[in-house]
Amino acid sequence: KDIPTDEETPEVMHAYARLLAHKGNSDTAQRFIEKQLSRHWDPVLIDLYGDISGGEVDLRHLQMEKWKCDYDDDAHLWQAFAKIYLLKNMPEKAEEALVQALSIKELPEARRMLVKLLVEKEDFSQAAQYSVGL
Repeated sequence: KDIPTDEETPEVMHAYARLLAHKGNSDTAQRFIEKQLSRHWDPVLIDLYGDISGGEVDLRHLQMEKWKCDYDDDAHLWQAFAKIYLLKNMPEKAEEALVQALSIKELPEARRMLVKLLVEKEDFSQAAQYSVGL
């Protein structure tokens, strides 16, 4: 169900997308966020897109590859890529995406994710470097 146009503030869109993404309605969340991002690029929505737990992960990955053509310099997109790579059990690619995100902009969530990945692979010196400031 669509939200009435007069209520389509960014805050309402974010809250609705967050509710869908976190309540397990992954297909609806995916379609809703894609529709909103086709209208207007929004870092909060791309973060939420990466948070969808389930659904068509490969289709989301393909969609994000398309967005990368226009938004390659968006740290939030790279952070969402990392989340997708983790869902696909590709920790090396997730690490690369997080390093890319952090090279563009400081994102505390990306930094925490990267530190966790580095600790999991027992790269404690790198983890210590990235944990400074957390």
